[in-house]
Amino acid sequence: MKKSHFLLVILAFFFLALVSCKTIGVVSHKTVKLKAVWNPNTEPDISHYNLYRVHRGGYHGLINKRPIRHPTTTYAFKLRMPKDFEEPLCFAVTAVDKVRHESDFSEVVCVDK
Repeated sequence: MKKSHFLLVILAFFFLALVSCKTIGVVSHKTVKLKAVWNPNTEPDISHYNLYRVHRGGYHGLINKRPIRHPTTTYAFKLRMPKDFEEPLCFAVTAVDKVRHESDFSEVVCVDK
């Protein structure tokens, strides 16, 4: 590739990067502190619980990074949200047994933040 063509490709790349950065804009965030509380599972082979965020009817990601060991039934955590986020925050819990079978999701619980 000629040097002049290479420079044109580089300039075009930087122009596209500059345009896309201007259209994205800056989003400011807030940190929300929450504590989930649930009733313990009574089955004898329960190992741990998982806490999930529910958004618009779908289960979107595990909140806890490590298993929440049974018989613990509370979990304090923080979420980083866009400042203008006004929807309720919704969550569900699952129980996992010692052979890693995960239960169905609990009832979804939502809080306004």
